Amino acid sequence: MQAKFNDLNIKLKKKSEQLNNDINQTVNSAIWWIVLSAIISAIIYLFSTFKLAPAISRPLLKLQDIVQQFALGDYSSKLESNSKDEIGSLTNSLKVLQESQMEKIAAAEQIASGNLVKVNPSSEQDALAHAINKEVNTLENLLREADLLINANSEGDLKYRGNISKYDGAWQDLIKGINSIVDAIVKPLNESGRVLTAMASGDYSEEFTGEYKGY
Repeated sequence: MQAKFNDLNIKLKKKSEQLNNDINQTVNSAIWWIVLSAIISAIIYLFSTFKLAPAISRPLLKLQDIVQQFALGDYSSKLESNSKDEIGSLTNSLKVLQESQMEKIAAAEQIASGNLVKVNPSSEQDALAHAINKEVNTLENLLREADLLINANSEGDLKYRGNISKYDGAWQDLIKGINSIVDAIVKPLNESGRVLTAMASGDYSEEFTGEYKGY
């Protein structure tokens, strides 16, 4: 009986030692995996901090600088992007804005040089394009009005005057000024005609009643 107890005790000790070894191996393995996970996490963090984050922030900072230049009226910056992500989409949107504004700038320069060109509005809400086209229409109407006045006077119709009711503000003042110039020329001519007609009839009593500067 004693021998059986001794044999059982030996088996229990062996089993206990085996369990202890298994537990130690499991703990050591868990510690190793924890350390490995920590190392991998640190590598990922360092990669994100020094490689991935700058790769994302650098193009965003560049776009921010370009937007600031746009706000100052400078649309000469070169926009390039080969990415298909949100940054690429934002870059393409800014390129559309840039091209639209450059077209308007070119049109304004042409208008300032005397070439009346219109621009294509990007949408119904493109207020700047509609304003430029409205300005072109107004200038075209002014030129037509001036042509009518010049042609009428060159054909001897000194009664024709520019139609000021079609214009507002400074444009109306311009037509008024042209009309006043014509009046300043026509009135002394009319009065000269009246006096000369009287003199031709032997009436030398007619005199100039108006005051005309430069005559």
